[in-house]
Amino acid sequence: MRISENYLKTLEPYLAELGLLIYSWNHLHVSLTQLFLTDAHGFLDSKTYDLLVAIWNAVPNERSQRHILRQATSVRFSKDDPVLGEIMWILKMADILGRNRDDAAHLPTTISYTPPGPTIFTAQNLHRHPIAQQMSGKDMFKEFRLYRERIDVVGRHAQDIWQYLTIPRPPPPPLPQRPVWPTRPQSSADKASQEPSRPRARKRQRRSSPA
Repeated sequence: MRISENYLKTLEPYLAELGLLIYSWNHLHVSLTQLFLTDAHGFLDSKTYDLLVAIWNAVPNERSQRHILRQATSVRFSKDDPVLGEIMWILKMADILGRNRDDAAHLPTTISYTPPGPTIFTAQNLHRHPIAQQMSGKDMFKEFRLYRERIDVVGRHAQDIWQYLTIPRPPPPPLPQRPVWPTRPQSSADKASQEPSRPRARKRQRRSSPA
C-alpha cells in the first residue's frame, strides 16, 4: 500500500497518539521484565540469571510472560507479604491495559474533513467491527490518552516496586503506595444527570374565607 506525502501528513495526529500509546506499553513491559529478574536475582548465580533472561525472551506472548511473572512472584513472596499484593495488582492492571492496547492497534479508523475545520478520526463501524462498536460515539484520541495515562501509572508503580526490592537503603524504605487510578473525565451531561434534583416548591392553597 503506497501512502502519499499529503496523506501521511494527514495521518500524523493518529500516528502520534497510537505511537505514544504503544511506546508506553513497551516501557511497561520492560518494567515487568525487571520484576521477573528481580524475583530470581540474589538467589541464583549469574549463569542461572542469564538462563532466566533467555527463557523470558523465548516466550513469544506477553500475556504468557505475565503469567510466568505471576507464578514466580507467588513462589518468592509469602501471602502476607505486601509486595505480593502490589505485583499482583500491577499484573492485573497490565492484563486489562493489554486488551486496551490491542483494541487501539486493531481499531478500524475513518477520516472526515470539512474545510476549514480540523481532520476528525473516528471508529469505522460500517461492518459492525466489535472494537469499532465499542468505540462508537467516543473521542478516539481521548480514549488513547486515557489508556496511555493508565499504562504510565502502572509502569511507574512497577519501577517503584523494583527499586524498593533492589536498591539497598538502610533502614528499609516504606513500601511504595499504590497510585491513584486515572478515570475518564465526565461529560457535562453525565455531571448534570448525577446532580440531585431540587425539590419542587409546594403551591400554597388558598383558604376559603369564612362564610
